[in-house]
Amino acid sequence: MNAIFALLLLGMVKIVAMFMLKEVNVLLTYISIALSRGVV
Repeated sequence: MNAIFALLLLGMVKIVAMFMLKEVNVLLTYISIALSRGVV
């Protein structure tokens, strides 16, 4: 029971981490585009 719960928790954490990483990548891309346009 505890092992199954731990596996589910680990999977949820992994999914959330992947989603957050994707969001951060999109944010960094937008910021870099805005900076490059501001400079040029």
